[in-house]
Amino acid sequence: MTSRYNTTRKDMSTMVDYLNRGALSTFNSSTQQNFLSVCSATINQTYYHNGSGILPVGGDVVKDGSGNWLAAGYYRVGDGSKYIRIMSSVGVVQGLNDCA
Repeated sequence: MTSRYNTTRKDMSTMVDYLNRGALSTFNSSTQQNFLSVCSATINQTYYHNGSGILPVGGDVVKDGSGNWLAAGYYRVGDGSKYIRIMSSVGVVQGLNDCA
């Protein structure tokens, strides 16, 4: 079967990401931080996660507005009383933790 559309693998990946975006939830966050600075970081970003809660938890995947996975590091989230840790290069959250 031949397609009447001339699409590339990147086009298809972008389309699938766009279609899946409706299933993602937004959350407010800081930019990537280290452990010592995360709980004092400014929350000035909007990111997306695939979990069912308001904030991402362990095992959820987080992305930025361009569909890129968030880099490994610490991110202050929500109202600033919590942070997430990402340990992989594919945006998987290790856990949601309380700021002290």
